[in-house]
Amino acid sequence: MQSYCYRCKFWKRCEDDFIVGLCRIANAYRFQFEDCEMFELIEGYSPLFDDAENISLKKIRNETIVSLYKEGVGVKKIAYDFGLTPDYVKHMIRRMV
Repeated sequence: MQSYCYRCKFWKRCEDDFIVGLCRIANAYRFQFEDCEMFELIEGYSPLFDDAENISLKKIRNETIVSLYKEGVGVKKIAYDFGLTPDYVKHMIRRMV
């Protein structure tokens, strides 16, 4: 398991920026996916939490894509905005609509 900041008991996520937090040991702002030598795993943390978070973020992303498509935004524009291929977006929309 990587020693990412968001899994550390000394890191607190910022209220206004989802990917940045304050490290109470370094007394500095750090991105959630930085590796750290002062890392201590949050008590009770399970690697299964990562999978659940990833799945829910993908679900939210996919629902947003379908919503944009229904509003008339083109597949190429959606693919570009989300960093995906147009073929992937087309396939995903067909599956969800």
